[in-house]
Parts: sequence; structure tokens; C-alpha cells
Amino acid sequence: MSKCSTPPPPLLVAHETGGVKELEAIAPIKDWALEDTRVYDFGQNVAGYPRITVSGAPWAKVIIDFGEVLAQDGSWDNRNYRRARATLTYTLAGQGTEIWWPVFTFQGYRYARVRIEGRPHFRISCRSPQALCPMWRADSNEASTR
Repeated sequence: MSKCSTPPPPLLVAHETGGVKELEAIAPIKDWALEDTRVYDFGQNVAGYPRITVSGAPWAKVIIDFGEVLAQDGSWDNRNYRRARATLTYTLAGQGTEIWWPVFTFQGYRYARVRIEGRPHFRISCRSPQALCPMWRADSNEASTR
């Protein structure tokens, strides 16, 4: 007859590398209107996150899409991401100027396209994103052969 036993509790182990830290903020080198959106070009591919300053009506949504290249005619094209979702959405509280950035993610991109979801009567002011892309890197210079 076999006995049932209780397995030992799982062991929680601390992360063994340094954290990720903000290195620098990069401002867009140019921006332009594209249909009902605004596209920001950061001049280089980066790994980072957007930081926006925005104001508008409550419940208005600011949607930011990311891309690494544009189509030959300059139109938006992020097909090289295949099925990867490269979109962030922020819903405004509608209480004056709001500064927002994502907390648990970062993206790889050169271009950021900012648009407002639906409802053209929403008036939203999105100032040229102040350094829309702070860069990140692992805080470690170690190499491994494992």
C-alpha cells in the first residue's frame, strides 16, 4: 500500500542579476500628422517605454503603437512585428494635465504613433512627448558561458 505525502513548499529564490534602470531620455527628432494620428521618430531603434503628457476629457483613450520601420512611401507599417502586439492604451482621468508611462513593460521601437480612440468630440492635447523613450538596459556587465 502506498502512502500519500505532502511535497515540500516551493522555494522562492531572489533574482540573481542587477535590476533594470533608466539610462537616458530621448526626445523625438521629428514628428508629423498621419491621417488622424501623430507619428514620432526617435532617430534610432531603442528599447524603452513612452512617457506622455496629456490632457483631455474623462475616459478618452490615448493609444500608442510602436514600429521599427516605415513603408517606402512613409506610411505606418509594423508588419515586421508579425503577431506581436506593440500597443499601449491609457485612459484619461480627465482632471487636468496627466503624465503617464507604463510600469511593467518596455518596447523595442524607433517610431511611436499616438492616436485617440473614437469620439472626435474628445479634445485631447498631447504635447510633444517629453522624451517619449527612456532607454533601459540590464545593470550588469557579466558574461556567461552557461
